[in-house]
Amino acid sequence: MIGKNFYLLVVLVGTFCFLSCSDNTEAVNEPPKCSFVTPVTNYEYLPGDSILFSIDVSDFDGTIKDVEFLFDNESVGVVRYAPFSLSYQLSDSLNIGKHYLKAIVKDNDESTAICEREIRVYEEVEIEFIRPDSTSIISSGFFDFYWHSDIQSDLVKLDLYKNDEFIICLSDSVNNNCMKEYMLPEGLDQGAGYRFKVTSIGEVCQYGYSENYTYDKELWRASYDFDDLQNINEVVKTSDGGYFFVGNVQKYSPNNYNPDFIVVKTDNYGHEQWHQKIEWMFEDIAFSAIETSNGDFIAIGITSSYGAGYTNALVVKYDLYGNEVWKKIYGGYNDSGQEINIIEKQNGNFIFARGDNVYEINCDGELVETIDVPTYRISRIYLNNNNDVFLSTDFGSLYKLNSNGEISWELTLSGSIKSIQSLYFDSNDDIIFQFKKYDENYSYTNLLYKVSSDGEIIQSVEIDETNVSFRSSYSIDNYTFVFVIDSESYKHYIRVYDTNLNMISNFLVNNFHNSDIKDFIKIGDDKYILALKNYRQVISLNRFNATF
Repeated sequence: MIGKNFYLLVVLVGTFCFLSCSDNTEAVNEPPKCSFVTPVTNYEYLPGDSILFSIDVSDFDGTIKDVEFLFDNESVGVVRYAPFSLSYQLSDSLNIGKHYLKAIVKDNDESTAICEREIRVYEEVEIEFIRPDSTSIISSGFFDFYWHSDIQSDLVKLDLYKNDEFIICLSDSVNNNCMKEYMLPEGLDQGAGYRFKVTSIGEVCQYGYSENYTYDKELWRASYDFDDLQNINEVVKTSDGGYFFVGNVQKYSPNNYNPDFIVVKTDNYGHEQWHQKIEWMFEDIAFSAIETSNGDFIAIGITSSYGAGYTNALVVKYDLYGNEVWKKIYGGYNDSGQEINIIEKQNGNFIFARGDNVYEINCDGELVETIDVPTYRISRIYLNNNNDVFLSTDFGSLYKLNSNGEISWELTLSGSIKSIQSLYFDSNDDIIFQFKKYDENYSYTNLLYKVSSDGEIIQSVEIDETNVSFRSSYSIDNYTFVFVIDSESYKHYIRVYDTNLNMISNFLVNNFHNSDIKDFIKIGDDKYILALKNYRQVISLNRFNATF
């Protein structure tokens, strides 16, 4: 009897313990989770566009019952099966600006999750690109951008597209309707179909496209920044296919604003191989250069750091590897002027002029002869086909010297300092050059002159026109290349004149707006080098094709 009762007691206690230890709470339902896949953030829509609502959903402890999509808090549809997406057409009359998407996800236990996304509906407006314009051929390197737009926003972003495909953002924030310089990337596919897109930043939802551009792979540009490279005054194509250029850098210190003499050797793509600087106390500038017949390089310029006068001639010889061979100063107390060049004679000597003297030196820089010329401020020296010596001055005079160094004839034209440019001799030894002439009211006119070997003016042609201003000129292969700018469109053109002063070509050149042209040389059939100085004081060699 006791055993039976004891057994019953054990069963009752066990049952009580089991019931006491059991969890009588119900399981809590986990709500679903969701996030928008499309549309992506900051996508730009237009009224009438189709939007794809698409979300990523999950439910840890159940299933998705349905998803309701809303546009500006108005339901636009319910989806009950995966994939949870819906296409929605925006109204053609939809307001420009911000709009809001919402997805309400419900699971089998009626728990919900909400995900939201903001979109912007934009208005396409007119954009007129002034630089580069629709006739420009773009390439890698720096370009000036300037446009007029109807975008009602102070800040915009600038992107590059090809055939409506995004390529690169050139700026994510720039002042609207302002001039700005940006670099286009290398490696773009050659051809047409490139456009620039300007898009507002902030509350305004507007954008616009430029017209189509063509990208030309054959253009290249190399930029240099040695301290602060200010001027590139002359470029020489070298026998190894590269280039040798000279100029000056500007060093800035509390009590020093004087330029330093610099020379740079590059390969055929403008990549630097070596450079050398002369860092003296005062003004030292390299103006001209040659490659000698034995493959060395000579640079000539001026110095006020050392020597006898205000700005004496500084001549430096370098070997092929950039080692300085010798460096010498020539001149007197009255030397002045802002240009100087050097020429190699047939006998291997070199001649140059400074102040009122013509100097001849040998290959070691030793002075061979000095000719005192009864004139002042000689700027450049020239040799014609017969090795006759000609001199131009800063005051617009041209002289021919005989074999004894005496003046054979003198031609003086009223003009300005540094007025004679691009002088060359045709096959008849007639002289062709560009000249800036002033009248009694100090108004000036740019002309091309043709002068006989006896110093008689044969003809002259005016370069200036209404809304067209002269920038610089250069002579190559018996042609005169004149750079002009249209003051209304800011487009740059090269006009090509033959030996009879007839303009035989007038072609547009691009991608160096806002730059001063410092030199211009031919490097091959229809291929040329531009040496530029732009407002950022970075120097570039810019090769381009030009057929005429």
